[in-house]
Amino acid sequence: MDGSSSPGDASNGDYNIATNDAIRSLANLTLTSSTKTNGKTTPAAIHSLLPPEIMAEIFMSVCDYIPQRRPPRVTSPLVLGKVCGAWREICWSIQSLWEVVDLLVVPARLDVQNELLEEWIPRAGSRNLHIYLNEEEPHRGWKEAPPHKIMHTIASFSRKWETADIFLPEDNYADLIPIKGNLPVLKSLSIRPPKQECIEIDLRLFENCPLLRSLDLGHYYLENVFLPWKQLTRLYADGLLIEECFHVFRECQNLITCHLDKIISDVEDIVTLHVPITHRGIESFDVTSSEVQDIASVFGNVTLPGLRKLQITCSDWTADTTPPLLTSFFSRSSCNLQNLIVNRIFRLETDLIRILDALPSLIHLNVEERDTRFSVDFLDLLHRTDSHQLFLPNLEALALCGMFSFDIHDMYRMLEGRRKSDKITTLKSFSVVDTDSSNSTACGFSEEVERNILDLVEDGLQFSLLMPGGGITSSTVIDNVIFLAYTGNVQNNTLPRKSLS
Repeated sequence: MDGSSSPGDASNGDYNIATNDAIRSLANLTLTSSTKTNGKTTPAAIHSLLPPEIMAEIFMSVCDYIPQRRPPRVTSPLVLGKVCGAWREICWSIQSLWEVVDLLVVPARLDVQNELLEEWIPRAGSRNLHIYLNEEEPHRGWKEAPPHKIMHTIASFSRKWETADIFLPEDNYADLIPIKGNLPVLKSLSIRPPKQECIEIDLRLFENCPLLRSLDLGHYYLENVFLPWKQLTRLYADGLLIEECFHVFRECQNLITCHLDKIISDVEDIVTLHVPITHRGIESFDVTSSEVQDIASVFGNVTLPGLRKLQITCSDWTADTTPPLLTSFFSRSSCNLQNLIVNRIFRLETDLIRILDALPSLIHLNVEERDTRFSVDFLDLLHRTDSHQLFLPNLEALALCGMFSFDIHDMYRMLEGRRKSDKITTLKSFSVVDTDSSNSTACGFSEEVERNILDLVEDGLQFSLLMPGGGITSSTVIDNVIFLAYTGNVQNNTLPRKSLS
C-alpha cells in the first residue's frame, strides 16, 4: 500500500466508486455464509470473503479516535492484529491506524510502555501524529520515577506532531528541549502540569510553531509562557489571573473562540482599566469563576463587537455588580449576540429582563438560575407585540431553570402567542425545569392544554417540562414532548417515572 495514503483518505475517483459499489453489494449479504465442513453445512465468518480494502475501511472505523468520546477509541489495531495473520497484515499496512498515540502513563510500567511506543509510532510512516499523553490517577510517583524514556521517544518524532495533548512534569521539561524549533506541523496543543498544580517555569518549547492555532493551557503563569499568541484562533485557559485575561485579549489578536475557566483575582475589589480593551475577532466567549467580582472585572474592561455566543457561569452571589457591568458591556460592544447561556448570574428577574431587552438578536437562550423566581410577566413579555420594542423577537430556543410563579397554561399561552404573531419568531424548542419543591400548582395541567401543546409538537416544537409533583411522580413522552412531574431534588437526577396514561 502507498505509504502516503490509505483507503480512508484516498481521493482517487475510481477507487471511491469501486468501494461504494462493494458496500452496496454487501448490504444484501448476511453476517455469515455457508461452507461445507466434513459434509456438513456450517457458518463461515463473512470477513473472510471481504477484500482487504473493505476490511481496512472497517478497521479504520472501529479504531477511529474521538477525544470527546469515552472511551475515545472502540478498539486498538494491536487488538485487531491478534485475531489472525491476515488481520495483522492489514493492520500493519494501514499507516492511519497508528497516527494516534493515546497513552496513559503508569509509573510501574514505564519501560514496557516505552517499548510499545517505539514499535507503535514507526508504523504511522509518513502520517502526522496525534499525541495524547495522560497521567494515571492518583498522580503519584513522578518524583521517584519521571517518564524520561517516554518523553525522549515522543520528542524524537516532534516534526510529525499535528496534535499534542500532554501533561508535563517539571522534571521532564529538559527531556522535551529537542522539540524546540522542531514543530513544523503542530496545529493543536494542550499542556498542563501533573496534579493541576501551578508551577513557575519558563515554558519556551513552543515559541516557534508556525501552524499552531488551538491552545489548551492549564495552571501556568502566563509571564513564564512563551507562545505565538497572535496566531491562535482558539484558546481554553484554566486558572488565569484577571490581569492574565487582559493579556489574552491584547496579545491573541486573531482569537475567535475563547474559554476562560475558573478565573481568579489577587485583589478583593473589581479591577478597572482606564480604557476597555477592544477585541473584534472573538465570536464565542465562555467565562467561569467562583467570584462574581472577577466576572465583573472581565466584562467591565473588555469590548467584543464580533461576539455571537456567550456563556457565563458563577457560583457566588455575595455582590450584585455583574448585571450593571453586563449592561455597559453590551452597550459598548453593540454585538449581534445569537446564543446566551447564563448560570447563577442574575439574582433578580428584573436584572435579567433589562439585559435581554438589549439583545434583540438572540436566537438561543439558556438561563439556569436555580434560586431566582420568575413571574408570569417574563412569559408575557415573550409574546407581547403591542410595545414599541419587541422582547427577544428572534428567539427560537429557550431553556429555563429556576423557581416559577407561572403554570403550564401560561407557557402554552406564550407559545401560542408567538406562533400566531407575524412580528416575532415561533419557538422551536422550549424547556423548563422548576427547582421550587414547594410549588404545588405549577405541574397541574388539564387534558386540554396537554392536547394543545401536543398540537404544537406536531408542528415541530421540542418541549420538555420538569416540575415538582407534590409527592406524585409521573411522565409521558410523545415524539418531541416530555411531561414530567418529579419528587425530590432536581439535582439528584434519579427520578422514578410512570406513564400518565
